[in-house]
Amino acid sequence: MTETLHVVSAGFSHLKGTSHQPRHLVELTDKGVIGDRELCLVDPVQKRVLRTVQNPALLKVITEVADNRLTVSFPDGKSYTTPLVETGEVIVCDYWGRNESVHPIAGQLSEVFTYYLGRPVLLARAERNIVYGRPLTIIGTASLKELGQRLGAENFEQQYARFRASLVVETSEPFIEETWQGCSFDLTAKRGILAQDNYSVNIANPVPRCAVIDYNPATGEKDARILKTLASFRLLNDKGEPCFGVFASLR
Repeated sequence: MTETLHVVSAGFSHLKGTSHQPRHLVELTDKGVIGDRELCLVDPVQKRVLRTVQNPALLKVITEVADNRLTVSFPDGKSYTTPLVETGEVIVCDYWGRNESVHPIAGQLSEVFTYYLGRPVLLARAERNIVYGRPLTIIGTASLKELGQRLGAENFEQQYARFRASLVVETSEPFIEETWQGCSFDLTAKRGILAQDNYSVNIANPVPRCAVIDYNPATGEKDARILKTLASFRLLNDKGEPCFGVFASLR
């Protein structure tokens, strides 16, 4: 009999690098969460997908998609809405050493983001979710609590958006999720979190972390030394990167 994981929250951002928001009725597929990082910003000269760690100002931007229209809200209170109509062009861009085909979106938002970031960028739709590694990431509540205690941070569990996890699951032992590699679990959740009640996932390797977790997900400002703290006591991969949470895919 397959064991069960209880999901306590789910979240994603429609545009890679922008604010990771709690979501309701999320739909899981073999490609990940529907809507998760379906859009991205690209450097049209270097043909490269922008990396969050190099553009932390994006963390303060909130995005919503409804009826194939993207609404972007900036920290100064201004917001813009545009239909997600592709120009017909296809650009092959680099993303952490792999090629991603993206489709630029017509309208003003490329210009708006160019002004906001102070560099030329294009808004584009990806052919698959722009995620690093497997389609889903999972973090246990006990791991968040333990890390918060080591950081001396109260209610650190509420800062799960730092880690941009698809799903946060209830656990009683810190970092127990790192022992689940190769295992399968059924998912349960309170009404309203998952779109279906029959999802199952396969757990893969731990998630390597970069300095973006040191940035406050609400302000976009660097306000903690989480990466260094993790490296001082947690699992390191073969590249010397500290890990937190695990990758997963739909079973």
